[in-house]
Amino acid sequence: FTTSNGPRVNLAGQLILVFFLGKERYALDARQVLRVIPAVPCRPLPQAPAYVVGLLNFEGRQVAVLDLCQLCLGRPCEPIMSTRILLVPYQETMLGVMVESLIETARYSMEAFAPTGIAGPPFLGGVQSVPEGTVQLLKVTDLFSDEVKALLSP
Repeated sequence: FTTSNGPRVNLAGQLILVFFLGKERYALDARQVLRVIPAVPCRPLPQAPAYVVGLLNFEGRQVAVLDLCQLCLGRPCEPIMSTRILLVPYQETMLGVMVESLIETARYSMEAFAPTGIAGPPFLGGVQSVPEGTVQLLKVTDLFSDEVKALLSP
């Protein structure tokens, strides 16, 4: 439908969060995210791997925050205005995932994400062509390697 101030609003499809990893556009199903917060300072953890940003005090709970750029690209998220921490459920707790350039929410048909045909990390889902380019779905539940899971074990 069309809003009173003009642009067409697509209400079909699943709500997703769109962000960048490097120069590539990725999407995350909003149902996998509990909360989106600004990239606030975290308490560093001595001798933690580079992808561990530190601990965040969120509403009285200590939440470990991991840097998605560091995990996937080998470099930390840039401290820019659009860098955010996504709070996601993990086991019986919550985990923070820092992403760079969280640019929008959008509604995409989940069925339109097509397999890439190339074996890759288990967290990479299908791809979809959108007017802005290609977007690839990430699966939070499969985001962490065995090494990361071992680090996060209670």
